[in-house]
Amino acid sequence: MQGVAQCLQGAWEQCLLTAEQTLEIAQHVGAPYMRSMGCVFEGMARFHRGERAAGLALIAHSAEELEEAQTRLALSLVYAQHAELLVEDLQWEAARTQAEGALARAVEEDPLGEVAAHRVLASIAARGPALDWAGAQQHLEVDPISWTRG
Repeated sequence: MQGVAQCLQGAWEQCLLTAEQTLEIAQHVGAPYMRSMGCVFEGMARFHRGERAAGLALIAHSAEELEEAQTRLALSLVYAQHAELLVEDLQWEAARTQAEGALARAVEEDPLGEVAAHRVLASIAARGPALDWAGAQQHLEVDPISWTRG
């Protein structure tokens, strides 16, 4: 949770330290989920420290590992965070694919990345190559699945 909070706060130096600690613990206890999340934190920090390609590659690889291991806890958040970075990097279609992956996970009881995914899709509609103001507004006004469940 600390790494997630640091990513959301933009505390990249602390996030990198948390990533290193998480990866060290994961190696000692043999925890693939912890390893993948440590790589996500490292990827986020590296991207924001100027190592964009390396950061994006780490996050993509982590998402693949989590899918392959069928460890889908917080996978929607990984997809959404990846999508946000891809938008920053102006990779519109790749960002859309990741955001749609986050929304698909939200339907499967993994809503952590849902709101961020809608924000990404709104950003793509408003800033991407095919401007779609109505589409952007639609994503900004959506009621997330997690809010509509009883």
